[in-house]
Parts: sequence; C-alpha cells; structure tokens
Amino acid sequence: MPLLEVNNLSVHFGSRARPVRAVDGISFTVSAGEVVALVGESGSGKSATALSLARLLPEPAARFASGSIKFAGREVLTLSESEMRQLRGGRIAYVFQEPSAALNPVLSIGAQIDEALRERRRAIDRKTELFRLLRAVGLGDTERVARAYPHELSGGMQQRAVIAMALAGKPQLLVADEPTTALDVTVQAQVLNVLLDVQRTEGMGMLFITHNLGIVAGVAQRVLVMYAGQIVEAGSVEDVLQTPRHPYTKALVAAVPRLRGGSARLEGIPGAAPTATNYPTGCRFHPRCAFARERCSREEPMWESVDEQGSGVRCHFWKELS
Repeated sequence: MPLLEVNNLSVHFGSRARPVRAVDGISFTVSAGEVVALVGESGSGKSATALSLARLLPEPAARFASGSIKFAGREVLTLSESEMRQLRGGRIAYVFQEPSAALNPVLSIGAQIDEALRERRRAIDRKTELFRLLRAVGLGDTERVARAYPHELSGGMQQRAVIAMALAGKPQLLVADEPTTALDVTVQAQVLNVLLDVQRTEGMGMLFITHNLGIVAGVAQRVLVMYAGQIVEAGSVEDVLQTPRHPYTKALVAAVPRLRGGSARLEGIPGAAPTATNYPTGCRFHPRCAFARERCSREEPMWESVDEQGSGVRCHFWKELS
C-alpha cells in the first residue's frame, strides 16, 4: 500500500459560485522510500497541492471541493484538529524554499530544533539528538551552529538547519517545496545531496516540488507534470524525460539548457500559463500548444492511463505525437 494516496483532489478558493480552481482533480501516490517529483511553471498549483497534504491551507478561504487524501491508510480530510497536529511536523514534514522565512530570527538554531524534539519525541536525550541531526545534514561544528542565530548562517546553512528541524519528528513523508530555489547553484547541489542522503538513510517517502526539470533526473524515480491545476503527464523519470507524451512536457524538456547544445537556440514556450480564475475551454494548454487542433479548444481531454504503475497523460492526440 502506498504511504500517500491522493485521489481526484480538487481545492478551490473564493466563492462557490465562481471558484478559483487552484487544484483540479489530481491523483497520485508516493510510497515509502520513493522520491516523486512534481514539476510545472509558477502558478500551476504545485504549492497548493503540497500544502493540501497536511491541510495547511487557510480554511474556509480554501476548501476541499472533492477527492481524498489518505496517509498510511487514514483519510486526512476527516481527521480532527488534534490528530492533524500529530500529523503535521511529525509524520509529514515540510522544507520550504526560503529558509530565512522558515526560521525564527530571535531564537537560536539549537532552540528551534530542540522545540521540535520536545514536541514530537520527549523520551530521548534531546541534546544528543540535536547534535546528531546537525551532523546528519552536514553541519559539523554542532555546538557553534546550535548557538547561532539564523542571520549568522549562510543561506545554505540555514536550509540545512531547516532540514534538520523537519527531521526532528522522524517523518515518514518529507515534502520539499522548491527547497533550493533561493540558493546559488553550487549550494543548491550541496543541499540536494543532503536531502537525498537523509531520505535514503531514513527510508522516507519524498514529494519533491520544483519548476526546474533539469534537476529531476538526479532526484526522483517518478515525475508528475502539472499545468493549470491538473496533472497532465505522469511516469518514470526515464520515460518522461526521454520520450515525453504531452506537448507541454515536450516543450519543458526542449527548454532545458544543455552543456553540449551547440549553436541551437533554446525553444521557449509561447504565451503565459493561464490563471486559476481564467482557464481556457477544452485543453488548458491548447492556446500555447504547437500541435493543437480544433477539438482541443472545445473538448477537455480526460486522463488516460498508460500502465499499472500510475503512468498516464491528458491529451487527445498523444498517441499520434509519440
């Protein structure tokens, strides 16, 4: 049984008469020990999806219009608030993209991690575990780092501290929402290595959210491609990156810079992604699609499964384009 099962999930904002459909009928799973990447442009619904998993979106401004979120076999949408407090930060932990915003500027790093340990794991030697967590994320000078305040650390060190804090509750699922976006390229690689080392060591499932398709191959086993609130393609990393089925995925892959690209220009995607208040009729990608036909503008494509491992695509003509 998968650790996380999301089925036909829709999350709306605003009035019921004119809902903003930030997440619109998505389904996916994450198993223990597996890394699943969720990719797409800004505004596609990735972060709303991530926050929905532990019901972190503000209610009733956000509401779950349909669907199911099951974690370890239990329905998250029916849990009480006290049960949700045990789930959040305990069994499901988050690493967000801006470490300076995730850390309290007036508390030391050690005090913040100790608070998480005190809340989640009381029957342990917290000081020993604090230092173990700091070493696990590559912060070797543990006593100095524990005494330091966030502003005294670099961005990469701050993000490592955030990862240590996320690990304090021994989570089964780690949701990493653009965890390296605010860091420079060399530090990005270091933080990614830390995340993956910890994920493998602890055997956690991970949902890795990014807009950068270029780093997915070295991170995940499966990929979910999201556009305008919907998952438009899913499959193994190898299949999605080497033989993409959906025109949007094809365009994303073509836009990734290559070291040996020669003199060929990068292929951009024309236009802009639609807002959640103004999705086009039919296929939501058709105004930007180089392969669009008349049917695409009037008829919304349904999800079509490709295999029993969850691979699939949402396109009328994907077989002709393969």
